[in-house]
Amino acid sequence: MLTAATGPGASAADGTSPAHPAHLSHAYQEAVATGISHTFLSAAVVCAAGFLAALFIKEVPLRREPAGPKPAAGRAVSPADA
Repeated sequence: MLTAATGPGASAADGTSPAHPAHLSHAYQEAVATGISHTFLSAAVVCAAGFLAALFIKEVPLRREPAGPKPAAGRAVSPADA
């Protein structure tokens, strides 16, 4: 017996779609939850490893003088020379 509740947007009283039985819906939800939790835990491990690596990176001071040609002795540098 087909009713109006069998269309593409129809849902059963328990919140499942007629095309997806309850046992498959539960399996799908469990699979998605497991995948998300594994992804989150993997990302947490990568973040922790990155943080620990950042603690051991040698600090290198930045350049103290601007790069570029040095002015000749006794000659002032104008903006056009830069």
